[in-house]
Amino acid sequence: MTSVQDGDNPPQGLRQAIESYERAVRNRHARARRRRASAPIAPPAPPPTPPPTSRHGRPRWVGLTAVGGILVAGAFLTQGRLRPTSPVPATAATEVSVRPALAPLHPALTRIVLDPGHGGHDPGARAGALNEAAVVLDVATRLEARLRAETGIEVVLTRRDNVYLPLRARTALANCVGADLFLSIHVNASRHEVAGGIATYHLRAPGSAQTTSARPASFTAGPSTGHESRDLAEAVQRNLLAGVRQLNPDARDMGVKGAKFMVLRGATMPSVLTEISFRTNEREAVLLSTDAYRDQISDALLRSILDYQHTLPLPERASADGND
Repeated sequence: MTSVQDGDNPPQGLRQAIESYERAVRNRHARARRRRASAPIAPPAPPPTPPPTSRHGRPRWVGLTAVGGILVAGAFLTQGRLRPTSPVPATAATEVSVRPALAPLHPALTRIVLDPGHGGHDPGARAGALNEAAVVLDVATRLEARLRAETGIEVVLTRRDNVYLPLRARTALANCVGADLFLSIHVNASRHEVAGGIATYHLRAPGSAQTTSARPASFTAGPSTGHESRDLAEAVQRNLLAGVRQLNPDARDMGVKGAKFMVLRGATMPSVLTEISFRTNEREAVLLSTDAYRDQISDALLRSILDYQHTLPLPERASADGND
């Protein structure tokens, strides 16, 4: 057996093997250099752009995802509060807000939050096979579809399944995504079976007289959101009443009222709660179970949003020559 000592020349066979290996390494490195030289140079990454803001000066969250059926916009629900985090991309299984190709009709109204009331362990008003949580979720998704098809307004739903979201978290979500409008949809109930009709509520100003409410005292608290909420409530009440009366001519106008519902507390945008009918009224309960009545309600709510846009001031435009 031939050994190779320091300073000795390696045997011929071993020297050839070493040279062959070194040539293969050099060739591999040369090919790698040629590939790097021929590869296109990637442009530098653009600087991060700040998130757009709404007309209320709030940042708009771009990343939307669904967690347990609850829409969360760049945030997680932590101890009843929304804590900002990195935006999470949506997947096919978690369809969320939709940006249609159409332009919004008014630049001050580009994103709204629809809140189907109750859900999960809180079914709301019940009578027969249907409950309030299921009815208002269906109405909200019908309204979302109409907004998607006919306007450029982005829509976020507080829930898409039969899950429960705390009342404070619903407006916190609207604040987080920079919504320009918050609409909470409910079905009313009463111990008196003859009670029926349509009512719409905006947040009552502090110190104003108490108004009649079908909701328990636990809903009350919070500051007023101003005259824009009342304008929105009046548009909702007017259009909703006209719409349901096409199928229920005897629908009662319960009016626009101020209240301190917890679900409206803390909203930094115009916000209203509407009671679309009485689940405990036999005639209205039958109508609520039909597609025609729910379509009529969603169409009326769409017209309400379009009418509300006309009450908003148009943004000021600078003159072409820069003079006043």
